[in-house]
Order: sequence, then C-alpha cells, then structure tokens
Amino acid sequence: MAAVASIATIALFIVFLTTGGLTLAGETSTVHLADRLGLSRTSFRWIGAVELAGAAGVMVGVAARGGQALSVVNDVASGVLLVVMGAAVVLQRRRGEAWRATAPALLLGGLALVQLVVRLAS
Repeated sequence: MAAVASIATIALFIVFLTTGGLTLAGETSTVHLADRLGLSRTSFRWIGAVELAGAAGVMVGVAARGGQALSVVNDVASGVLLVVMGAAVVLQRRRGEAWRATAPALLLGGLALVQLVVRLAS
C-alpha cells in the first residue's frame, strides 16, 4: 500500500506542478480553456496557484509517515486537489461540455482520491 501511495503522490506532484505552472503562466491553451469556461484569466490563474500549492502539499507527504504532523498537509492537499477537480467537472458540465471533455479532471480527481484513501488506510 505504501508503494501505491508513493507512486500516486509522485504522479499528482508532477501533473499538478505542470498544469498549475502552465495555468499560472497564462499558457495559450489554458487561456483558451478559461475563455471557453467563462472564467476570467485572473480567476483561472488563482486555480493554477491552488494546483501548485496542492502539488507542493502532496510532496510533503513523501517524507512524512502516518501520525506525523506533516502527513496532515499531504492529506489536506490531496483533498483540495480532489475538490478542485470535482469543481472543474461540475463547471464543464454546466457549460455544456461533453463528458469526454471532463476526462482529465475526472482522472486527476480519481488519482487524488486513490492517493488520499491509500494514505489514510495505511
């Protein structure tokens, strides 16, 4: 179980570091996504900042063990990333996007959920 949690943590870190960084930097595809979803670029950059903070938070848990105070940071960060991805799915569906368009958010939210459940179970 520890190996699964570690792999999920590293995957979350890499993905959200990348997506959060691109969003915060205002990369062209993220600007188009913000426009398509009806969000201001400033709001979308805040989402990128939350993703970067979440990436840093989940990485803290790699060094933390079960009852250590730092492991709570990992759990909170995973929960926040799960909520952000859930909100992304809801927003995309409300804007009339197909389920297929929500696949990245569903996948990343699922990965955050797996990481959180496995860490809490161990």
